[in-house]
This record gives sequence, C-alpha cells and structure tokens, in this order.
Amino acid sequence: MKDVCVNTFNLTNEGGAIYFMQREKNAEFVLRTLREFGWILQNVIIWRKKTSAVPVATKFGKQYQVSERN
Repeated sequence: MKDVCVNTFNLTNEGGAIYFMQREKNAEFVLRTLREFGWILQNVIIWRKKTSAVPVATKFGKQYQVSERN
C-alpha cells in the first residue's frame, strides 16, 4: 500500500487527483497512508448499490459503497 501511494504521488502532476475505493473497515489505514505520502482528502463519494455484495437472510444488506477523492 505504501509503495503504491508514494509511487502514484510521484507520478501525478501537481494539482492532480486520484479516486481511491476501499472497504470501510480499511478507511482509516488507507487515509493515514495517503496523508503520509502527501495526498489530501478532498471529498468522500458515496453511491447507492442495487444489491448487497454478501446477502444474509437475518441482516440488512449494505446498500452503499464509499470512495474517496484525494
């Protein structure tokens, strides 16, 4: 993860942006790693999904996905 963040930052033009999609359980690690290598969180993008990735009969399925623009 760290290699990807630093290499992408070094290859991106000044003022450039990336969109990074990950699971919510990894969000803090990802954001911390991105900040460590110079990225700044600008926006969080949330979209509604039509189906849950893991349907469970006894729970409500997750109907959204989170992405970040750095």
